Amino acid sequence: MRIRRVLAGVSFVILAFSAGIGLNLIQRGRPVLAAPPSSLTSVAHDSSLQGAGTTTSLLGVATGGIQTGHLATGAVTLPKLGVSGSPATGNVLGYSGSGLTWQPPGTGGLRVVDSVGHSYPYEVNGHSAVLQTPVATFLVPLAVDGIFPNCCVPVYYTSVDCSSSGQVYYGAAYIDPNALTTGPPIVDSGVIYYTTVAPQIVTFNSRGNIAHTSCDVVSGTVYGASPSYSTLSLSSYLVPPFHLQVN
Repeated sequence: MRIRRVLAGVSFVILAFSAGIGLNLIQRGRPVLAAPPSSLTSVAHDSSLQGAGTTTSLLGVATGGIQTGHLATGAVTLPKLGVSGSPATGNVLGYSGSGLTWQPPGTGGLRVVDSVGHSYPYEVNGHSAVLQTPVATFLVPLAVDGIFPNCCVPVYYTSVDCSSSGQVYYGAAYIDPNALTTGPPIVDSGVIYYTTVAPQIVTFNSRGNIAHTSCDVVSGTVYGASPSYSTLSLSSYLVPPFHLQVN
């Protein structure tokens, strides 16, 4: 009886050990499956950036995203300002109507200021703004509510019916390369008409105007006309109404 119990115990141990080995063999080699990390779908950011930060929506600086607080003191240097020309000793940085330029300092004279803050020296005798442009420096006559137009600026033709190529009368609107300023230009509907071709003597057989609203059959000779002209819109330079201020 005792021998039988011993054999039964040994058999149970052997059976349990064999069963463990079998289970281990069955489980060995089975792959362990794990969920992959989720892919990036967006990046949280403030209004200074735009985009989601993915391949289809790249992360970048938003329009107007760089504000004063993003810039270190002294970070913006002079070459980054896009200033035209080179300064002379004593020059100051100012707005010319089209961009930043180096200008002489104010001398205490009068300046004319328009409705959007453009400021120009004022020539008292001619009631004119001294307008510096990339083309030339013009003396533009002004009233409080607008620019004095040149009414009915004459155009002269060699034909008798204003059908030939016209010659515009310019007078002081000729840009003389040796002159410091150009006199009161021809202005119509906020546009300057000027010429770089020296005025000349013209024999004409009919006369119209720059607006092409009339044609007179008349003959004669005139000095101060030019066969070609260019235009410059004043809309970005002088925006009425105007007022004067002491510089």
